[in-house]
Amino acid sequence: ALLETWASEHANVQSTAGRQSFAEELQLIASLDVMISMDSANMHFASCMEVPVVSIWGATDAVCGFYGWRQDPQHAIATNHKCRPCSIYGNKPCQYGDYRCMTYLDVADIARHVFTMLEVKPME
Repeated sequence: ALLETWASEHANVQSTAGRQSFAEELQLIASLDVMISMDSANMHFASCMEVPVVSIWGATDAVCGFYGWRQDPQHAIATNHKCRPCSIYGNKPCQYGDYRCMTYLDVADIARHVFTMLEVKPME
């Protein structure tokens, strides 16, 4: 329901969660020019299909060995807080209670990475 709400609030955004078979999801991922993903199975599926990924790291960290196979480390986006990673799997509550590893991320930085990968001039 939350994904549907987010999708309805933005033009050209669709949620496909729960609407596709696994094979259909893989086909969709394979068709992408670039994927924006957190540390997730979909990041790894995209990596295996050689789809470039801008990966977003909050409580986990790419240096812990979970980075996407053959992905460019320059496209791993994370804040630089001394508390990261909060655990190897990112499954512990935030010690500060505000999840600053996610709330302090720079959305413009994520967009710049995507534009660079697509070789598109960023909108101003």
